[in-house]
Amino acid sequence: LLQAGLAAGELRVLDSPLALPADGLPAADGSALTLGVRPEDVRPRPDGPFSGNVALTEPLGAETVLHIRVGDQTVMS
Repeated sequence: LLQAGLAAGELRVLDSPLALPADGLPAADGSALTLGVRPEDVRPRPDGPFSGNVALTEPLGAETVLHIRVGDQTVMS
């Protein structure tokens, strides 16, 4: 779960460069929000729109979970 806020029509993850369009989100600018991202929906790509650093690689048998630091936040993939 990532702490975020709504500003200028974008959902901005706090302490990171992550920003997503917030079209149709029923909240006012300045609202504090929590963004949930399923690890299986994160696809690391060198040419992707966001950048981060792999902080931890967690092998789990058939899957490997990456803990990616983006600013002061951690996203799991």
